[in-house]
Amino acid sequence: MSKVIVFDLDDTLYPEKDYVRSGFRAVDVYLNGLEVAGFFDVAWSYFCGGGRGNTFDHCLAQLGVASDAELVGKLVAVYRDHEPTLSLFEDAHRALQKLSGHERLGLITDGASASQHRKIRALGLGEALHKIVVTDDLGGDRSRWKPHPLAYEMVREHFMVSHSECLYVGDNESKDFVTAKGLGWQTICVRRPGGEYSDVEVDDAHRADVTISSLDEMVI
Repeated sequence: MSKVIVFDLDDTLYPEKDYVRSGFRAVDVYLNGLEVAGFFDVAWSYFCGGGRGNTFDHCLAQLGVASDAELVGKLVAVYRDHEPTLSLFEDAHRALQKLSGHERLGLITDGASASQHRKIRALGLGEALHKIVVTDDLGGDRSRWKPHPLAYEMVREHFMVSHSECLYVGDNESKDFVTAKGLGWQTICVRRPGGEYSDVEVDDAHRADVTISSLDEMVI
């Protein structure tokens, strides 16, 4: 077993759609206070239909509400700042239980800092993991999000091991593994049926060393 095991967060340890649903409900409550009804149903339908980006503009238009930068900015803040109710994937819960005696567990996650820290708290990962890096904390312009090497280097240095002793487990082959592999880490992609990135096609440099469909398949 690798001396250091590092996980991605969204869609690796918990289903990100649960966070999206939770955020849409928070926005729905806020808009109800402005006498705008129906946001959640429109937003959830848009998301489930593959809609990504400009969600608030799209949904407000569907509801017949004139949007402006101030309103959309407020909705983004409500979404990002809400306290979500989340649960780990069952296989992730089992994997972390099996690893509970392992003293070198980490997390590297992209995403807006406030949102990612709230997810981590909601899932209780601060107690289960020993080094957590939210890449947005390293530079708010996304320049140090994966695949930037800084987060991987920080984890390795924290645990004082060589790169070859580290393993990264993620779900997005377009960015999760290319840097880790280049540094000499071992890599595992958990490709869940119907996952957000389950159909992503990548070259060998981006492809994980091992692909699994459940964290139960990890040799721990």
